[in-house]
Amino acid sequence: MKNDKRKIKVCHVTSAHNRYDGRIFLKQCVSLVNNNYDVTLLCCDNIPDEKKNNVNIVSTNKKFSSIYDRIFNSKKILKNKCIEIDADIYQFHDPDLLSLALKMKKIGKKVIFDSHENYPALFLEREWIPSFLRRICAFLYSKKENRAFRKMDAVICVTDYVKERIKRVNSNVYVVTNYPIIENIHKTKLRSDLTTLCFAGGIRSDWNHEVILKAIKDIENIKYVVAGNCTNDYLNILRQYESFDKMEFLGKINHCEVKELYAKSTIGMALCSYRPNTEYKMGSLGNTKIFEYMMSELPVIFTDFEVFKNILTEGVYGIAVNPYSEEDVKNAIKYLIDNPDIALKMGKTGRKLVEKKYNWESQVPILLSVYEKLGRQNEK
Repeated sequence: MKNDKRKIKVCHVTSAHNRYDGRIFLKQCVSLVNNNYDVTLLCCDNIPDEKKNNVNIVSTNKKFSSIYDRIFNSKKILKNKCIEIDADIYQFHDPDLLSLALKMKKIGKKVIFDSHENYPALFLEREWIPSFLRRICAFLYSKKENRAFRKMDAVICVTDYVKERIKRVNSNVYVVTNYPIIENIHKTKLRSDLTTLCFAGGIRSDWNHEVILKAIKDIENIKYVVAGNCTNDYLNILRQYESFDKMEFLGKINHCEVKELYAKSTIGMALCSYRPNTEYKMGSLGNTKIFEYMMSELPVIFTDFEVFKNILTEGVYGIAVNPYSEEDVKNAIKYLIDNPDIALKMGKTGRKLVEKKYNWESQVPILLSVYEKLGRQNEK
């Protein structure tokens, strides 16, 4: 590949994600640039075009006002930009772009679809869809997805059971998980008289923050620090709990601040609900939070998903619990508080597992194999 006279031109397209999205920009686009591809990221915002980390970031100069605005109005603008960019290979990242992916395929381009989530199941969870319509939308999208995927040159997904579903319509499907990029950690000396639980991400009910607040109600010298976007309605629900005064809400913070939060914390909390998108109790490796905690040498209290319990057979990095059980969560927290040496060992084990296996560098060869295969087909 590196001896080719002309670099293969790649365009990643998103209607919904931020231009600096971790999976799209920082991991995939930068990895492709580092392996001699000419990469453009096409996104929908009103920020000027730029070149960052040698990735050409091109904007539609249109930020959509709502999800409906985006779904119905993004494709025409993105189509014109895609044609103007004139790449060899296009990778699409959002379910509303399936029809655009097919249009680019029709004009002779190589097309990859990146299924970040189990999208048919995700429709069952979307609160912006009236509840009586969710199953119908999931069914209709599944049919549309299957028809589109049959024509794609490749499909990427984040976990094995999604791969098995997609394989029924397209054999060129690959699991490229969203493991973290390994970073050095700088642990802060922690107060011995205070236990700090942490969470960074979307502050929503499906992460069972209510259960955590109930679990810590009678535990002394503890605080729960959360960072991320949160609606006023949900924050008001959390305020009703007696232990809300033990919760510190930081709002949305940047990546460096998240690292600082983890460095100052004792335990990482990842109590995702059993949801259609996680195949209920199966879980998904697309959820990176648990691996970020592990990378930061934090023992983790996590949902007893099968995919995460399986990792326990490689090394004990935390405690699996029923995410709805106040008693399970309380007992796990108290166990780690009462056994600091074990908690420390779990944190170090988690870090070793990430360094050995659960890191983005382990996924780069899979991503490159997809592009190299399509690149060879382009040369014929």
